[in-house]
Amino acid sequence: MSSRREQVRNATKEEIKRIAREQMAVQGNASISLHAIARAMGMTAPALYRYFPTSDDLITGLVVDAYLALAQAQEAARDSLPESEPVARLLAIVDAYRTWAVTHPTEFALIYGTPIPGYHAPMELTLPAARRGLLILLETIQAVVQAQGELVPDLDLRLTPDLEARLTSAAQALMPDLDPRVLYLALVGWSMAQGLVSMELFHHLEPIIGNAADLYHHEMHLWLKRLGVSLE
Repeated sequence: MSSRREQVRNATKEEIKRIAREQMAVQGNASISLHAIARAMGMTAPALYRYFPTSDDLITGLVVDAYLALAQAQEAARDSLPESEPVARLLAIVDAYRTWAVTHPTEFALIYGTPIPGYHAPMELTLPAARRGLLILLETIQAVVQAQGELVPDLDLRLTPDLEARLTSAAQALMPDLDPRVLYLALVGWSMAQGLVSMELFHHLEPIIGNAADLYHHEMHLWLKRLGVSLE
């Protein structure tokens, strides 16, 4: 059990991050100001530096939180359904991705939007958090493939030798026995989902087709069919 002092410190750090998110929601992700946060909390800037020595440290904390929150939302959606229904679990993950993004646009933009000028994410801190969501997706796709007995009959992705080699190496590093074709299709689906959600959040699709949710779900269903998933 953490001490009272640790609890107070953690609560203060969470309050700092909450105010930073409010600041970003109003003024943009590049607007984080430790001095402004300190003023809002009735603290001096040197006192706040004891929690986050630099604005980069604070941004890193927010980035890690965003990746983990998105992964937790996907995990909760998956786990709300029984393991005996892998296709339904995969659909739940796909839906949870967009739902989290549209309800947390500031956090989504922080991790998938325009990079903050001058900020360079420390990969040793942010990469494990970023990978968590990808692993949830891969594990669930793998479960679908195992339930079906195969990926797609005679699937030929026509990969170049170099790309196939890199996918094979990455698949081995991510998960035991991961088919590199599964990794390829997962990355394609993830990229498509991110692109469609970003277009929706930044209001590029609304003037053309209005509600973009139908387009997202339609394209995700086509992607699932490419995986050999039957939605009938």
